[in-house]
Amino acid sequence: MATREEQRVEMLLRIRRRAERAARRAFQEALARAQAAGARVVELAKLLGAHSDAAREGLLGGGAPHPGEAYRSSAAELRVEIGRRRAELGRMDHELARNRAELAHAVKRRQAAEMLGEKLVGRLAARRQRRTMRQLDDAHAAHGATGGQP
Repeated sequence: MATREEQRVEMLLRIRRRAERAARRAFQEALARAQAAGARVVELAKLLGAHSDAAREGLLGGGAPHPGEAYRSSAAELRVEIGRRRAELGRMDHELARNRAELAHAVKRRQAAEMLGEKLVGRLAARRQRRTMRQLDDAHAAHGATGGQP
């Protein structure tokens, strides 16, 4: 039968574990979003490079002498989008750092609750041991007082 103290510690530990799972989930989601945003920046940079290479080859291959307004406009749009995505990635990095710190805090709080539970178990075991010893001592004293007769 669990004592009231044990029940309280178990409840605290359940709460701490739940908080840790939520913090871990938030961190993993933020990490996935940041990785996806980083991949999109790389993808856009490759697209800009391919776009520039195609325009350069067109010029070198005897194509149109000037890439024209369409190229400049689309290249500028890609550069703006890359800049916007990089800024977004910076914000995501801050969110990720915050989530990482929250997860570390939640882990420490769960570990502290586990240590509290372990100390309580040890204290209760020592209390039970003392009680058992006291009962044995009382039984032995009672047995000695009767002169060894039942």
